Amino acid sequence: MNNRYRIGAGLIAVAFCMNAAAGVFDEDARREVKELRGQIDQRLRDIDGRMQKLDDSVRNLGIIQLLSQIEQLNVEIAKLRGQNEVLANQSEQLSKRQRDFYLDIDTRLRKLEGK
Repeated sequence: MNNRYRIGAGLIAVAFCMNAAAGVFDEDARREVKELRGQIDQRLRDIDGRMQKLDDSVRNLGIIQLLSQIEQLNVEIAKLRGQNEVLANQSEQLSKRQRDFYLDIDTRLRKLEGK
């Protein structure tokens, strides 16, 4: 019977050692999982930062394109204002010439009527 107790005690000791080893393994596995989660979280934060920079770049690119279009429109407006000024000046000169012609014709007609 003594052998049975020894064998039983031995089996209990082996089971206890295996359980203790499993506990150590569990602790190591938990630590590794925790480290991996930390690494994954850090990489996700890095990716989020990069995505934010890309979003900002895209927005800035859109703003730059809008500013370029505004500059082109300002140049075109200045050109059209210049053309408008030239046309207004020509119209004024034509009106003045037309008045001068009418006055000249009127003056000549009065002279002819007086004779």
